[in-house]
Amino acid sequence: MRRERETRRSTFVEEINKLPSLGAFNESEIHCLPLMIKASNLYVLNWDLDDYYIKKPNPFEYLIYLQHNVRVMGWVELNWKKLTDTVYAVLNA
Repeated sequence: MRRERETRRSTFVEEINKLPSLGAFNESEIHCLPLMIKASNLYVLNWDLDDYYIKKPNPFEYLIYLQHNVRVMGWVELNWKKLTDTVYAVLNA
């Protein structure tokens, strides 16, 4: 399993380094990634609410989006240690 993870990370790093404007995650970015995952879900949740009030769409459709994003945030909160450990393990392998 560890060897497979090392191979995936190695391939990721090789491919990302081919892009002119991007590089592999640095230590600071690795450290911030779990928080960025949480922040991105909050951003989408806020976008859902803003979009709903601006467009006045079908409320049942947006209820599904809202419920999903609230569940994601709940999952992130309940599994925060597991999420951070996984991110750090994969990116530091």
